[in-house]
Amino acid sequence: MQYRIININDISDKQFDYYYSLMSEEKRQKIARFRFEEDKKRSIAGELLAREMIASYCKVKEEDIIFNQNDYSKPYAKNLDVQFNISHSNDLVVCALCDKPIGADIEKLRDIDGKIISFACCEAEKAYINDAPDKEEKLKRFFKIWTFKEAFSKWQGTGITDLKGVSYFDDGINKFCKTIEYGEYIISFYHRGG
Repeated sequence: MQYRIININDISDKQFDYYYSLMSEEKRQKIARFRFEEDKKRSIAGELLAREMIASYCKVKEEDIIFNQNDYSKPYAKNLDVQFNISHSNDLVVCALCDKPIGADIEKLRDIDGKIISFACCEAEKAYINDAPDKEEKLKRFFKIWTFKEAFSKWQGTGITDLKGVSYFDDGINKFCKTIEYGEYIISFYHRGG
């Protein structure tokens, strides 16, 4: 497994224009409908990372990579033996790459409503979060759980179906997750080998 992180503010206009030009017409139209410039930049930054990483890994030209999606909108590179996943939060975009299915999620630490904890977490997870010694640790614990669940569901390729159905404390599942703190961000990667 390998990954790269990029700040959308570090990408030049020339790079944005180039990677935008490589996108499918359908994806360009989708990006054109975004109201906010930052949303456009995040999508194009994901394309940049995926193309650069896949081209290097598979020894192909960036412009020869064709992206498609499964029935649940998980992207894949057509006719290439590689798996990847992209996630973004605020100014950062992460792309993870592996020879087996992979899921990635990034979230910037921010205040959350108690309702989201109840919505996403089982009782053991709620107790773990609420037992944190301070607000910062409480947020870190929540986002470690959240990114784990997101990465796991993206690894499955089916999208989020039941947040409470997978537990952060299930060692049979959690042992395949790598979570890192990256400044004000929490990033989780889920894969089983490779």
